[in-house]
Amino acid sequence: QHLLGVLAGLNHLYYSTFQLKRMERFIRQMQIVPPRLAERIEALFTAEPSQAIEQLEALVAETVVLVEQHMPQIDTGSVRARIGQRQPVWHPGD
Repeated sequence: QHLLGVLAGLNHLYYSTFQLKRMERFIRQMQIVPPRLAERIEALFTAEPSQAIEQLEALVAETVVLVEQHMPQIDTGSVRARIGQRQPVWHPGD
């Protein structure tokens, strides 16, 4: 949802989570998007978890580049620094 929200902002479109039901149509309205965005988002739901994480990170990285290109006044440093970081695995009883 955050990814679509950022891209909606880049494209000067109103976004609410309601758009998820019509995601492909919403994405078609956008001029500034990573390639094959709708297809790639849909693929996240059927990919193996480790592959989905890598694919989502790629989409986030591509979106950060688009923000840097189209809104250079936005500081993307903190987001860029967190791409690829992992939280420690939590186990019950720890």
